[in-house]
Amino acid sequence: MTVQVLWREGDWRCEYHPRLAGTAWLQVYHGDVLATAETTPSGTAAHQRAAVLRHRVLRGDLSANPSAARD
Repeated sequence: MTVQVLWREGDWRCEYHPRLAGTAWLQVYHGDVLATAETTPSGTAAHQRAAVLRHRVLRGDLSANPSAARD
């Protein structure tokens, strides 16, 4: 299955990793550092969740520092 980049903001990006059975992984990276990853239903729900994660990046709620990225 093909990985897609759903958005980019500077050094940030959100990757969409489709899985079987209608699920997907969203992974948000700052450069090469994984800031957060979560499962989501695939399709529209994944794109909506990716938008939420983008807003978290823009607000500064996500960090590439592993100790600060905890929710």
